[in-house]
Amino acid sequence: MTPAPYTEDTLVQQTTADYLEQPLGWESIYAHNAEDFGPNSLLGRASDREVVLTSYLHAALRSLNPGLPDATYDDTVQQITATAASQTLVAANRAQYDLLRAGVSVTFRNDKGERVRQRLKVFDFETPEKTTFSACVSCGCEATSTAGEPTSWALSTACLCCSSSARTSTAISRPDQDLDQEESRAAREGLDEESLAIFDLLQKPNLSAPERERIKQVAIELLRTLKAGKLRVSQWRDKEATRDAVRVAIHNFLWSDEIGLRSDDYSEAEVGTKTDDVFRHVFRTYPTVPSPYYEDAA
Repeated sequence: MTPAPYTEDTLVQQTTADYLEQPLGWESIYAHNAEDFGPNSLLGRASDREVVLTSYLHAALRSLNPGLPDATYDDTVQQITATAASQTLVAANRAQYDLLRAGVSVTFRNDKGERVRQRLKVFDFETPEKTTFSACVSCGCEATSTAGEPTSWALSTACLCCSSSARTSTAISRPDQDLDQEESRAAREGLDEESLAIFDLLQKPNLSAPERERIKQVAIELLRTLKAGKLRVSQWRDKEATRDAVRVAIHNFLWSDEIGLRSDDYSEAEVGTKTDDVFRHVFRTYPTVPSPYYEDAA
């Protein structure tokens, strides 16, 4: 008799999916080597690099926060899925946890044409029994996920197989400990948490101690400049012109040898990458000044 092949799929992924489905009552979606892509595909993913199942997320947001403009839901999805490539895992973990716990701050015009700022719920913590948990094993991102109808959405919480696309959404299992560690690290670096987030995006490996201290000052002054100017423009995220103005302000600051990232230490390409990283961060966390994200964290 030919023995059954022992593979990662049979030993780990399928076994874990079966366990979650049978004793725990999760929905099990087995998409390994069978998933198609596109709006009407099995998981609704455009490619195997997507971790957040945005079709589930859109449906959950509409159910939990009905009657809002379509652009509001799109903005919410963008904030949830946007993560700077150079952001540390702890910083990404903190950002995702805050969005899950407190909701996503968005601004839109109501039926009267008035500007309204509101936090959209991602989970309904008051009625957790409505939450559906799904375990998805897929060729691109093998992960257990929570999926929502109507109270949650597909966010990978425990990877069964390492994947570069899963980096930004893995392991939200112990957020309080991660937050404590981040606060302690901010104290050790001599920064507040807002400046620490910018410093994390600007630094790179192999910097000397003096260079690290200089980059800390760059982070502090860049954030101070943005908060005193471009980020105070009302609804700056809503218009292309104001978004571009913020991006240009970040680039010009970082490109300056006097106050920014010196050309001896950072190439033009690196400055461009750092500009993109910082812009994505401030877009998500500074819809207004002061940032509601850091107000909530405090």
